[in-house]
Amino acid sequence: MSIRPFADAPRDHRLRATAGIRIARLGLERGLPYVTLIGAQVAARSALLALGGTWIRCARHDLDLLRAVAALDRQRIAGQPGTAQDLVRSTLEVLDRLLPALAASTPAPDAGRRNGQVIPAFGSGRHAAGPAARDWVGSWA
Repeated sequence: MSIRPFADAPRDHRLRATAGIRIARLGLERGLPYVTLIGAQVAARSALLALGGTWIRCARHDLDLLRAVAALDRQRIAGQPGTAQDLVRSTLEVLDRLLPALAASTPAPDAGRRNGQVIPAFGSGRHAAGPAARDWVGSWA
């Protein structure tokens, strides 16, 4: 029996992105700018995580927008309701185009790995996959 602890991670990220989109739309309908920003940020972060393990390639400006929203300081932009609404609406447009493609995609065969090693998310250094991590990953792959 093979145990794959993160086999459903891309699906979970897609579901979380869909929930974030619903929250953002609800915030837009009810005039709640902070809720709208939270929903858009959750959706953008989850969509980026879901994109990481697939063959899908986004347009560069769409990817830049998702990264900007994922790293957004909500308190700084909450005081600018017009800017926040425009940002959220453009993010929702990108996600509406992207999510059907994510749902239909298959994971890349070696997503997150290179030659049996886990690819560190934030470069190398002390967070790089050492021998112990390689052995652990190889045990359930």
